[in-house]
Amino acid sequence: MLHESARRKDATGSSEDFSLVGPIPPLTIQLSGVDRQEAGWESNFPRFMLRQEVLKLYRTIFRTIRQVPDASSRQELREWARSDFRNNMNQKDELAIKMLLQHGNRNLKQLQTSLELSGTGTSTETNGRS
Repeated sequence: MLHESARRKDATGSSEDFSLVGPIPPLTIQLSGVDRQEAGWESNFPRFMLRQEVLKLYRTIFRTIRQVPDASSRQELREWARSDFRNNMNQKDELAIKMLLQHGNRNLKQLQTSLELSGTGTSTETNGRS
């Protein structure tokens, strides 16, 4: 709205003219000085979801390892899991991360099956599947 005139009445009932000078700038939403599109929120959401899946797998593996009766085997499995996750911690390629998740879920399923067959493990869920 540029130089738009309007009439305003004051408390006494008399009216006066006033005008808006200059354009009203459009409102933009910014967080911490960064425009939402510049931050790339839309492209980071799939990465956030992948990170959640990786953390869920990590926790499930360590919960399952707790069921291993032999202390030395348990320690060896913990070291194996930690080193695998550490070696791939800086992976940026989403396809590679998805493949690593599949590999990790297969290994988890094998460990769970071995524990169930030995009679020491309980059935735990992986990603909503038993």
